[in-house]
Amino acid sequence: MKVTMYGRDLDVLVMSRAEYELARLMKEPIPKDFGNFVMSPMPGTLISFAVKEGDVVKADVVLAAVAIIAAKKSLVVAEEGIVGNGWISYCGALL
Repeated sequence: MKVTMYGRDLDVLVMSRAEYELARLMKEPIPKDFGNFVMSPMPGTLISFAVKEGDVVKADVVLAAVAIIAAKKSLVVAEEGIVGNGWISYCGALL
């Protein structure tokens, strides 16, 4: 909620005493770095690869195809790199 008082804008969070006590015990989430991963836009099934492990790829190259709700979506490389290990096998579910 945003509150304006004496010409200042403040962002405030209103909660009950019990919510406050529980919120104090919560740890801050650690942000995950997915910079080296190719992410599927939606859950789907991996249906084909266009590269293999160890290939050097350039930006805007198609890596794989995913079946998403009866449609085919191509996964594209955002930046240059080398294809690493850990790829899911064909017909593997992507979440």
